[in-house]
Amino acid sequence: MADKRNMHGLIIPGDGPLSQAALKRQLLFFDSVSVIDPKDRALVNAGEITETFPNMTVRWEDYAAYPRTENFLEEYSYLLGDTKILQRKGILRILAPLQKNPDEAGVNFMLYNSAISEPEFIVNAIPDLSQNKPNVIIPNGMICGGGMAQSGFHSKYELKVNNPYKLSGIDYAWQALAYLRVGRALKYMRRAYTENCFPIACDTVNHNISKVFLSDRTGTIGAHSLQEFTNYSISLEVVDAWELEQALNEMSWDDVLKIRREILPKIATFRDYVISKANVLGKSQPDSADEAKKLIIDLKGEFEQKKENLATEWEKLRIASLTKGGGATGGLSLVTSFSAAWEENLFNVISLGLVAVSSLTPELKSLIPARRKVRKHPLYFTTLFPLKPT
Repeated sequence: MADKRNMHGLIIPGDGPLSQAALKRQLLFFDSVSVIDPKDRALVNAGEITETFPNMTVRWEDYAAYPRTENFLEEYSYLLGDTKILQRKGILRILAPLQKNPDEAGVNFMLYNSAISEPEFIVNAIPDLSQNKPNVIIPNGMICGGGMAQSGFHSKYELKVNNPYKLSGIDYAWQALAYLRVGRALKYMRRAYTENCFPIACDTVNHNISKVFLSDRTGTIGAHSLQEFTNYSISLEVVDAWELEQALNEMSWDDVLKIRREILPKIATFRDYVISKANVLGKSQPDSADEAKKLIIDLKGEFEQKKENLATEWEKLRIASLTKGGGATGGLSLVTSFSAAWEENLFNVISLGLVAVSSLTPELKSLIPARRKVRKHPLYFTTLFPLKPT
């Protein structure tokens, strides 16, 4: 039998540190999981872009710094310290900022300033909007706007983009939070592809932003609308999401590794089946949205038996009452996109934010795709914290 292909995931960071239970769940599905080093603290970190002009040198300083919960660094440090054995085994990777790569940072800057002019990104980035102030710390500093340059000159990465979209009747802190969340999510979706990882959303905010990124805002056939998004989402849960979350909360990392050794080979077989089918769908180029929808529905029905077989393997572990039950929502889902290539999504987002598409010069276009030789696949994973059954 041919070796199973390895599958690596990158968790898109949120406002707060990743929970241990959420990380444990990913380790039971992926061969390795990457998380972002907390030192990567802004869309463009200090020193990532340095530009020289006739009379001055401009060094960008923490442009669009991330919103974070009050005890973010302390809790994150605890998680990293508690998982040293996973890091030594290469199962958990901590990704430091990309060093000395101003073009990567510059593209993130361009993508961000284009995306925040789109209403759907902004609305979906703040599902927790309320009359109160956001319950996160929003750092001071530059949040949006053109590149930094000497007067009379322009930054290499500056684009003529539409103004950032503003929601009426809300506190500016919520507006800023929406912008920063969008920039953070898109940066790490790009980073996932440069690392040859599958991007993973573990929270509602990143799930929503990815939903907008994958949706069709151009009116063309090939992607899907926000309204039909759930029709293109396939649940990969084969056990009760709530029960699994509770069981993992109580387990030590050693126990998780023991279960991983038992279940991961079976999951790898299931993964290969799903990925091969999804890749076929990604290349199918359906002629209409209805045809695309039918392909997905057919796939859903086809692998139900595969899920049942995997559920049987889970039950043999006897770690909890994991039989799939009604009422628990959330869990691991696969999203398929019929976009022909990852780069097309990037071009679409940037182009939609431009005042004039002609301002995207050939030089800038050449920078936009993520690093070459990355996996070209139509897959994206989301895994939300399951709600307690009622």
